[in-house]
Amino acid sequence: MKTFFGWLRLITPSLRRMNHVRIGALCLAFIPGMAFAQAPWRSELYPESWTPPWDKPFETEKLIQDFSYAGYHMGEVELPVISGPVFDVTAYEADPTGKKDSTLAIQKAIDAASAKGAGVVYLPAGTYLVSPQGTNSFVLRISHSNIVLRGAGRDKTFLFNNSYQMRLKSIILAEGDPTRWRDKPTSSPVIAITRDLLTPTISIPVASLAGFKVGDWIMLRADATEEFIAEHRMTDVWGGMGKRLAGVMFQRQIVSVDEKNLRITIDVPIRYYLKTRDKARIYLAAPHLEEVGMEGFSIGNIQHPKVKETEGWGLIDFTKEGNGAYDVHASAAITMNHVRNSWISNIASYHPAENQTAAHILSNGIVIQESRGVTIADCDFERALYGGGGGNGYMFRLQYSNECLVRDSVCHYSRHGFVVAGMASSGNVFLRGTAGHTQVQVAGLGVTAGKGSDHHMYLSQSDLIDSVTLDGDFFDAHYRTSGNTFGTPAHGQTSVHSVYWNLKGLSYHPKHEYIVHSDQARWGYIIGTSGKVSGVATDSLAADKTAPVDFTEGVGKGEALQPQSLYLDQLRRRIDSKKTATP
Repeated sequence: MKTFFGWLRLITPSLRRMNHVRIGALCLAFIPGMAFAQAPWRSELYPESWTPPWDKPFETEKLIQDFSYAGYHMGEVELPVISGPVFDVTAYEADPTGKKDSTLAIQKAIDAASAKGAGVVYLPAGTYLVSPQGTNSFVLRISHSNIVLRGAGRDKTFLFNNSYQMRLKSIILAEGDPTRWRDKPTSSPVIAITRDLLTPTISIPVASLAGFKVGDWIMLRADATEEFIAEHRMTDVWGGMGKRLAGVMFQRQIVSVDEKNLRITIDVPIRYYLKTRDKARIYLAAPHLEEVGMEGFSIGNIQHPKVKETEGWGLIDFTKEGNGAYDVHASAAITMNHVRNSWISNIASYHPAENQTAAHILSNGIVIQESRGVTIADCDFERALYGGGGGNGYMFRLQYSNECLVRDSVCHYSRHGFVVAGMASSGNVFLRGTAGHTQVQVAGLGVTAGKGSDHHMYLSQSDLIDSVTLDGDFFDAHYRTSGNTFGTPAHGQTSVHSVYWNLKGLSYHPKHEYIVHSDQARWGYIIGTSGKVSGVATDSLAADKTAPVDFTEGVGKGEALQPQSLYLDQLRRRIDSKKTATP
């Protein structure tokens, strides 16, 4: 050791003259068994000089897109703290002791706030017993913008749903106009896009501007035609099912109109190509709820009385009336449907004292469907009773949604933890947080067929999973042969151009020695992993359909990756550029 430090003193002056050398790391490399810090590195796809890839074709190029538009108002403002007016549910005779059903009282408070045009519906500390009324598909419903449902804190306010008859129902539903994204409102014109859009762009050439103006929210979409399906080498799997796939869809806001050149500018770049061959077009979006918030409470559900039976909780047991799985199928704690620029923060599932098992909720946690710019922050969901097929046991599911952000949230003990689903999903970001222990349900034998936090069903595009920790779980965007059980297409290609950035592993899932498996259509990206476990996989069940092999870089070296968060770095860059451009 004396010889080593003598040598170190001799070479130190020379090392100090070397650019970009960390002396400690270099020298410690010569000491067997001694740990040392890794030298900082950047991805070759994201150099310091990176700019948004406006000119790179989706079909052929590797590209890191600008993911910074995800979340409430594109991440440009903090989640708001609304002061009032306040509608205290106890003033409407809600019972915080949990002895009397408070469903109608809380709904009256929500309706009163809605009638005023805005308000905070406040649930003071306590437990509130609720249950679905009649044939409603919800227990509580928010149907107007500018409504905030707020508790006193998730360790103080508890919503307890005392019904297990929740098939296709949500405990809390926030819902705008029910018109699906794929269907144009009756009052909207449908205007053709006049040129193939093959790269990320915000400039859209159209056949006419009649009926469109600055500030309008629009849908840009193209069909999943047989040509589109063949272009993805999926004819044998998806052929004839284009209507079920629906196609690529982006909800955007018009920020400028060029009447001379018949062109509109939108607020966020498209996330995948739109071709005239596939009837690329625009139309007005149906009305969505805006500025809806849910915050500061916990939510739980009574367990099903058949929870300890070994039968009736299998993969497709939800199809047979009389099974426990039938009663709880596709239920959710919280659903947002057709909602924009809204938030869910500081909400957790909890274990009701009435449950003799570990169950918190019946099936799904938070479901965001056909929504844009929703932020989920600091939420924690776990312990689904049922995780069978057909849409059960997902803790955080972004379905057919654009530019949503899930940050600093945790999911444990479920079929799937963090999920993106559908060809209409794109630009979504999962930032930090932890995904843990999937392939688990409380009921029956305690095991589900599905596992992992995943890209689910049909080619979602250009999502970012950033700095998330895996604990007994893994992220998955690989070619899947499952599906086609109930007339739906097989999953097949599940994603394209999605990025896994700086994932951290605490432990592997019991059946897989990796924390991410990426086998996407065209290109996918794994950049930087670290932790006690850090393995990755890029193998394929159908290499002919997913070639080339996904881009992988920095496995086991994530601790030194610069920047540590791609989303936060891109958000900083974009906001700084806007400040520079402002006179």
